[in-house]
Amino acid sequence: MQHIQQVTNTMVPQPQMQYMCHPVVLQVNNLVVQLTLKPNRFDQIARQLTAIFSWQVQDEFLMRELIAVIFEQGVGEVNFRYNGARLCQHLGKNVTQSYNGPTFRSLLLQRCQEEFEARDMYLHSEPERVCGYTLFMAELFVQLVTINGRPYDILRGALCHLLTTLLSRPTDPNLKCVAQVLKCTGNTLDCTNRSEMDQVMCSLKDVAMTAPVSSSTRSLLLAVIELRASNWGCGPPTPDESPANTPTHTNIPLGTVYYGPGGIIQRVEDDPEDSASDTDDFINYGWSPAVEELEGDVAEAFEEFLRLQQ
Repeated sequence: MQHIQQVTNTMVPQPQMQYMCHPVVLQVNNLVVQLTLKPNRFDQIARQLTAIFSWQVQDEFLMRELIAVIFEQGVGEVNFRYNGARLCQHLGKNVTQSYNGPTFRSLLLQRCQEEFEARDMYLHSEPERVCGYTLFMAELFVQLVTINGRPYDILRGALCHLLTTLLSRPTDPNLKCVAQVLKCTGNTLDCTNRSEMDQVMCSLKDVAMTAPVSSSTRSLLLAVIELRASNWGCGPPTPDESPANTPTHTNIPLGTVYYGPGGIIQRVEDDPEDSASDTDDFINYGWSPAVEELEGDVAEAFEEFLRLQQ
């Protein structure tokens, strides 16, 4: 592996002490930063990271630390979230070794679960982290698919709970985050469980009408409600339409960040007119997946989690 010049990035947290100066952690850190700054290099960097994860990671603990580097960048850096989720899908598919059970994907989902369980604490102490996490979870929901090519129910359920959490504290930043997530994932979420979506949209309408928020935020929420009423801009559904053959996303990253020709990052305003048209609401589905839809190692991990919650 050729030498990679180290790049400083405050968004990636310091690893645990035993991995502070681990050369593999430094390599992954630098590549993640480079991908943030140069999204057009995704294919090249994804290949490099696949080689690192496949040949230079010898134990589960180092794998967890490397996943934490990617995860924290996805939570904290808007320009990384879209490609970060793509990277997670790529690594989940191409990094095949496991350590007595856990794979890259199962360890990634466990890291998502840990953050999910801390959402209420962060909502009061660090609400911007909850927003960043929710936006990254939305990108993961869009990008990660099962071996059958379907979105993960566990991510859908977690995402819906996160939207509910943000709606319970209706500040302008929280509500803008909800709107951004719904515009990317709403069509898919609506197709999977319409009745639960109805409940969320009812809550969203209440917040839009009663919460003391800015006029621009209120207009954004009303635009989301109108978008859902128009079937997310997709026209009337056909009789044979189902979640399996419904497009899952528009392939446009969340956070109103777009990549132009050559991978150049282009920003647009947080305005409903300027955002992607795929949108929606939530499902109180919980952090529990339909276990039979998951690969074996992922299913075992979350079956164990469910047992611990009983």
